[in-house]
Parts: sequence; structure tokens; C-alpha cells
Amino acid sequence: MGEKLKSLIPWWTHKILQDNTPFRKFHITKGLGAGGSWGAAIWHLYLALEINNAPNSTSWVIAPTYAQIEDPCITTIVEILEKIYNMHEGEDYKLNTSGRPKIVFKNNVTISFRSAEKAQNLVGSNITHIWVTEPGLLKETAFGKLTGRMRSPKSNRLQWLLEGTPEGDTHWRKLADFPEGVDEKLNKVRFILHTADNKFIRPGYVEEVLQAYGHDEAKKRSYTLGEFADFVKGTAYWEYSEARVRVFKTYKDPKRTLNLAWDFNKSPLAWVCFQRFYHEKLYTRREVFEVHGVSDGEAKGLLDAVTDFGHQYPVEIFGDTLIEIDGDVSGNHGSWKTDGSDYDNIIKYLKSIGYGKIVLKVPSDNPDVRPRLERVNALMAYDRIKVDTTCQNLHHSFSKTQLVPGTFILQKERNDMWSHWSDAFGYALWRITKSENLEKPRAKKVVGINNL
Repeated sequence: MGEKLKSLIPWWTHKILQDNTPFRKFHITKGLGAGGSWGAAIWHLYLALEINNAPNSTSWVIAPTYAQIEDPCITTIVEILEKIYNMHEGEDYKLNTSGRPKIVFKNNVTISFRSAEKAQNLVGSNITHIWVTEPGLLKETAFGKLTGRMRSPKSNRLQWLLEGTPEGDTHWRKLADFPEGVDEKLNKVRFILHTADNKFIRPGYVEEVLQAYGHDEAKKRSYTLGEFADFVKGTAYWEYSEARVRVFKTYKDPKRTLNLAWDFNKSPLAWVCFQRFYHEKLYTRREVFEVHGVSDGEAKGLLDAVTDFGHQYPVEIFGDTLIEIDGDVSGNHGSWKTDGSDYDNIIKYLKSIGYGKIVLKVPSDNPDVRPRLERVNALMAYDRIKVDTTCQNLHHSFSKTQLVPGTFILQKERNDMWSHWSDAFGYALWRITKSENLEKPRAKKVVGINNL
């Protein structure tokens, strides 16, 4: 092991590399930002290039989605190859990003990157070792498929490493929720990584995480201490994970269109404001929906709700920004209480405050519940939804909204004070993305009058 690698290797990775027990599974439960991906990538490369280094051998890196394959998995491995191993793409290895991504070295040692979205596709050659990132987001069927692949005669260890944040009561919890240390009987090891113990983390990050989850003791323990805990989890947004969706800093860009989506109820009136950004990764360009404002839930009427928007998006900054109004089609209907529809009045109130560029984008009909929920969940799975930590009403909406068991009917209780924000956001996301092929983002869109 080179001196440079020794200086950058986490303590727990060093311990794991000294363990040559075959068929051993290493479970790394970690807080957010605890450095699990970095240590796991070093482990994976060290086994591939130094422990095994067998020509024509293959190892796997598994993530819940291809978005997570791209970042952090590929980006971290490429960074380590360049900074630590002094290897460069095109000279020492080839990075293939078409089809199933893989890195192939000169002696045909291959690191294959696989998404666990479709467990039935986890087939192929005999594998030397496996790194799984965020296993708490994997379905149980994926674990079974992976177990059958670990059988390469070219491996000196045949080991697994699974690292991620605990995500409530998942299948990974059944495998990894045991005391820290070695379980010789079941041939597994657990390390627990605290966010605060990462010496490379930026100042103030731990405090931001604690503040974000201060309302939820279970998530605070999971996302800072790497402990398993019971989450309050709704069934309507099954792909929602705060670790994946919540971000600590979004940017309100006055030069970019504001999407303002509404849901109408007696109480509370709910709106969600977001913008669309393109995120460049290694080999893809994805449109990401970043939410940085939601209504406070205290509005007594439309004027109150618009005033709340004005406080969060001052007209002095956003007065010339294009605002696209979206949401529940019931807002197009007239009301006996006021002249015009709810949307007519929202536009009137916004203009009276000083916003000059407003366009109504509400379609003629609401989508059915099932395709709307499936679309929102797919966008979450593909890492295309980010919600600022300050938008607690939307986070609560995602985590608490339930389906009637065995159906796609939203469970709307009499005192439901949470589902409306996710409804508003979902209506807008459906309109914007309904013509997209989410699995193949490069596919040509079919555009017609129903897609506008």
C-alpha cells in the first residue's frame, strides 16, 4: 500500500482491508457526510487492483439508481484513480458510459456499475467483490440476486461492502442492525460512522443537519449517528428519502422562471415554488426540480397566501421574473364568493403587488392519482427532486401522506393538514414531465398539443 493511499484511507477502511475472511459482509451505517463513499471506493479499488488483480475478472458497484451510480460511485472512483493511483482515463483505463457503465483496466480487470432499479437485470458473470451504496433504498429482491453472483474463482476474498444512511425499517435493517463489531456466527461486521467524526467535512455542516432534523428525533439519530430508528413513513411517496431529497442550500435565481404550483382546500391553502436547473454529471445532463419556497399553512384566503409568497420572493428582486402558475384544475372554477376563478384572483393579487410577468399553465384536467404519484416517485428515484431544508411543510407532506391499503386512493383524513403541498407539487411535475421517458432521458420526446 502506497504512502499516499495510507494517508488518505479512513480508519475503518484500513481495518476492513486487513480482514481476508471470505464471504464476509461489511455493513457501514453512517450519518450524512460521514465519508462512507470515499472509504468504500478505496476498498473496492484496492481489492480490484492489488488484492485480486486477476486478468479478465469483474467486480460490481451497485446503487439504487443510475443517478447514484454516476455520483457518488463513478465520480469517487475516478477521483481516487487520478489522485492516489496516478491513473488517467485513456492511458491506464477506459471509462465506458454507454449502456451499462464500466471501467476496464489494461489487464481487462473490469469494474461494472449496476443499478438495482430492476433487480431481474442483476445477472452476468461471476463477481469477485461487491460495493453497495445506500442499501437502505434497495428492495429485498435485489439482495437475493446479488448473493447468487458472488462466486468468482479469481477472487481472493469474495467480500461485500454495504454503506449508507439507515432508512428506517428496511430490508437492510434486518441484515445490519446488530451491535458494532464482528458477528462471527453470521460472518458479518458492522462499523458505525458519525457525521461529526469526518475531519474533512465543511464547518457548520453538522449543525445544519441537526437543525434540519430537529423536529424528528429518529431521523436525527439516523442521519447524524448512523443508527437505525423507526421512521414515520407515508405510503404515497414510497421513493421519498430525506437523505436523497433534502438539501441544505438552494438558490433562488431571479433570472430563471419561477414555477408556482397550488392546491386548493378550505384549510390550508398550499403553494410550492420551485425552479428547473440542469445538473451536469460525468456523462449525462439531467433537469432537476429544486424547491426553495412553500406556503406557511397559515393563510386564511388567497390574498394571505399571495402575501406569504411576496415575503419569500420580494418583488424588488423577482418583480421582472417570469412566474408560471400551475396546480390543481379546481382553481379554474369560479366562486360565488368572488369575481373570477381562484387563479384569476391569484394573478390579480400578484400583479397588484408588482409582479409583471405571469403565465397560467394549468391544464384542462387533473391527472389520475396513480400516474401522478408514479411520476413523482420516479423523479425522486432518478434523483431529480431536491427540496430545501426550510420547506418543512413539503417534507412532512411527502413523509406522512398515505394511501388507502391496497389501492391508489389517497387517504384524506378529516384533519389532514399535510397532503396538500405534495399534491400541488405533483400536479406541476406531471404537466412538465409527462412526455418524458425517465428511464431513457436521451430519448426523443413526442410533442403534441396534449404535451404543451
